[in-house]
Amino acid sequence: MPDLTTAPATTATAATTGGFAAAPRATGWWRRTRFLTRRTIRSIMLLDDTPARIGRGCAAGLFAGMLPTLGQIFLAALVAKLVRGNLLAAIMTSWLSNPFTALPIWYGCYRLGHALLPSAKPPLSYDDLAVIVAAFGQLSLTDGLGALLTLLGGIMLPLLLGSVLTGLALAGLGWAAIPPVVAWMHRRRAERRQRWLHGHQQLSPGQRPVP
Repeated sequence: MPDLTTAPATTATAATTGGFAAAPRATGWWRRTRFLTRRTIRSIMLLDDTPARIGRGCAAGLFAGMLPTLGQIFLAALVAKLVRGNLLAAIMTSWLSNPFTALPIWYGCYRLGHALLPSAKPPLSYDDLAVIVAAFGQLSLTDGLGALLTLLGGIMLPLLLGSVLTGLALAGLGWAAIPPVVAWMHRRRAERRQRWLHGHQQLSPGQRPVP
């Protein structure tokens, strides 16, 4: 005989999901990270500027975000100014490199530079670079270039080479690919706005929502 005590709950669940079991939702930091990432990308794409300027700003931010240096935000804004890009897009895009992603990004750039440069020394391991990056994170803008060079030492040249090449590749991709996407999103937003206005214009004065 079936257990009737669970039937209402099962029926309610099926009714709210169209007859299918509801998929478990992601929880915790991963869910929040995905939400914030999508919201940030959407905010960049819908900035009140031309698609070309937003694309150039994103390209500036992608380039600056790959460089192993302090003050990436200021560097992104400077590059955006030079290429006449959107400053806010550059600053927001530069945070592709952040405390959570800097280590894997820099290690990939370091291994790329090490592979391209002739060197008798074997490359550092991921853990060795993690120690250096942890010390790098303790530096401030007032510590100066000397402290930065002392810390990075022998890894500076391959890391810088790999970072510049990666930054240029990403900047070129962003420069070419982002403006069409921005233009499409702007058109879609304008079409939705026109449909909304058209729908409200067809309502009688008594049916229109109060602003």
